[in-house]
Amino acid sequence: MALNDLQIERERTVYNISGGCTALVVVYLLGKLYVANAGDSRAIIIRNGEVIPMSSEFTPETERQRLQYLAYMQPHLLGNEFTHLEFPRRVQRKEVGKRMLYRDFNMTGWRGRAEQQS
Repeated sequence: MALNDLQIERERTVYNISGGCTALVVVYLLGKLYVANAGDSRAIIIRNGEVIPMSSEFTPETERQRLQYLAYMQPHLLGNEFTHLEFPRRVQRKEVGKRMLYRDFNMTGWRGRAEQQS
């Protein structure tokens, strides 16, 4: 989390960002605990000195990774029109076989490869 804080502080000054948004809701109802979050907020329970995470980071990047993983695991959801890979722009027919940037669900940066026709 310290690295996230440093990145947020650096981007705040570089891009002149004055604020952000986060939300965390915890509801205990009928003997069950429900946790929902958006942004970089976290919910934890400390039981007998042990920290138990109850939420995970929810940002545009983590949502992108979640959706790409879902598309990777269940490609039929894409209707044979799309791929689980993300490209910086739409791949055109003339670019097939040429090196293009892409990223997969487990990547935070971009990588280059030659796209093959499917």
